Amino acid sequence: MPYHHGHQNHPSPSVLGYSLEQLFDVVAAVDFYHGFVPWCQRSEMLKHYPDGSFDAELEIGFKFLVESYVSHVELERPKRIKTTVSQSNLFDHLINIWEFSPGPVPGTCSLYFLVDFKFLSPLYR
Repeated sequence: MPYHHGHQNHPSPSVLGYSLEQLFDVVAAVDFYHGFVPWCQRSEMLKHYPDGSFDAELEIGFKFLVESYVSHVELERPKRIKTTVSQSNLFDHLINIWEFSPGPVPGTCSLYFLVDFKFLSPLYR
């Protein structure tokens, strides 16, 4: 895991047993994250834009630490999803990129996932 001056970057390529469309739909369903994403306690769509993008608020928590932030989510169905934090007291920056491509056999897809973030507070670093 590269780590430079409080800046973290985690690329991760994988092949999964789901079609591009299936995996894209799961990742794009931000309003359901609270049901399956670790530490996500609340997830809510806030605003939809004409280009298909949207803003979503996520509340994450672990024990006594609970923080929320707003991300702008851009969708390029079924190939790519990018989220960029737009309002946060937790992150200096946070970018998530999911890129989907056909897998080596039918019904699979290759997923490239990148999360690039830096916390505002030294407490979390």
